[in-house]
Amino acid sequence: MRLHYTTAGLARGEKYDFWHEVVCNQFVTADSIKNCDGVFDAQLTCNSFGTTQVSRFDAPAHKWKRDRKHIRTDDQDVYLLGVLRDGKGMLRQNDKVAVQQKGSIALYDTALPFTYDLSASINILTLPRIMLDTRAPHARQLLAENLTCDPGLMAMLCDMIDSLLELDVEAQEYTMVRRRLANSLMDLVLAILDMNSAGSSTNANPRMEKMLAYIRANLSDPDLCPAEIAKFGSISSRTMNRLFAKLGTTPMRWVTTERLRLGERYLVEKNASTVTEAAFMVGFNDISHFSRSFKQLFGYSPEKILKRPPTAPKR
Repeated sequence: MRLHYTTAGLARGEKYDFWHEVVCNQFVTADSIKNCDGVFDAQLTCNSFGTTQVSRFDAPAHKWKRDRKHIRTDDQDVYLLGVLRDGKGMLRQNDKVAVQQKGSIALYDTALPFTYDLSASINILTLPRIMLDTRAPHARQLLAENLTCDPGLMAMLCDMIDSLLELDVEAQEYTMVRRRLANSLMDLVLAILDMNSAGSSTNANPRMEKMLAYIRANLSDPDLCPAEIAKFGSISSRTMNRLFAKLGTTPMRWVTTERLRLGERYLVEKNASTVTEAAFMVGFNDISHFSRSFKQLFGYSPEKILKRPPTAPKR
């Protein structure tokens, strides 16, 4: 749903209180401090694509501080990616600091305390934890860092955000369109994260980590196979099998387990509305195989998730 908020037309004394309430509802609960003199003129535009949201806000200097008390009292458990269009910002999280200028990109986690000083026009992407934790487990290493980005990739990201902010695909028949657009945006973000994590692995076996990252990025591909995984890791199939054996598994058993875990989270998070849809989204061609394997892993059928009563949304 596309939403637009502005402090224009409000009395001077009401502007910042309105802004504080709007931003908390759209992003995260936090304490805030106005750091500018004069009238606080600001505006925010948001557009949602399932559990992924694109937003842009323009505002004078102010500071957000999210601490443990906020984390304990709300359910806003997502990653946020800030892309500065203009102005300046300073993000602090995990004992790291990202000083931002025009064109800077920084990732932060709402499950951890942070402070964010902003005087900027900024795009913010709300990214489902399910997607980043599954497909980019290295993302947590990149919190509160100035992410580097090829100018062409940055242009693609900004152009896509601009287009998504204006797009109207809320009609019921566009459900799959919204999901595909969200996946395309996520793939672009993952490409940027991968560029920033390349060569910085702390794993004892970088080739193994490289293969696991490749698998997570291609779980939806039903044709993913051991030969392809070994080729990406630049090792022989025999060596690859030995590496997976150290984890107590085989390459395809590991793929299947990751697919089932992702499928379960798709169903829980309502990113898939049917078992068939969830199965196809994670690379299964055989729905019966998906259901049987799912029950073996979790001890209950995927249909059971769909029968759970919906929980009331929290403010």
